[in-house]
Amino acid sequence: MKARKMFMVLGMVAVLGLALAPVASAADLMVVATPDSFAKAADWAKFLESKNIPIKNVAPSDLAAFKDAPYVVLLGAMDEAGGIKPLAEKALSKSEFERMNQAGSSAMYVKSDVWGKGQEVIVFTGAGDKGVETARKGNRAEWMDIIFGWFGIENEATGKSGTPSY
Repeated sequence: MKARKMFMVLGMVAVLGLALAPVASAADLMVVATPDSFAKAADWAKFLESKNIPIKNVAPSDLAAFKDAPYVVLLGAMDEAGGIKPLAEKALSKSEFERMNQAGSSAMYVKSDVWGKGQEVIVFTGAGDKGVETARKGNRAEWMDIIFGWFGIENEATGKSGTPSY
């Protein structure tokens, strides 16, 4: 009798686990970038994927694809045609946005509730491709802590010498 109850409990746990598995893995890191900007950050994306962070690249023009996503990264130069500029204008404060449109600018911003409640957004932008790369590489420890935290991954690489900057 005890064995039968044990099997029933284990069976219910297994069914519940299968039912909840799609919910747990439903959140991708939505990287909003043009194909060109995303290609320039290919090593960064591969690094995150190597840490089992699911990444989905969507075009800046496809707001419906990411407006309800819990984790979003806006990636691209402010002067890029068809890029993230109109989205960055929504995500950033007026002064931040104006600063990113100046020559030599580069920054990473972390924002909440941009398009939806509970949504977390990281913005890597600046003047030209160099500004975007500088924003990403110069803030590596910060974005790693944030993104790894979103996906429940322990960050053992922060501060260690010899690790790539991405």
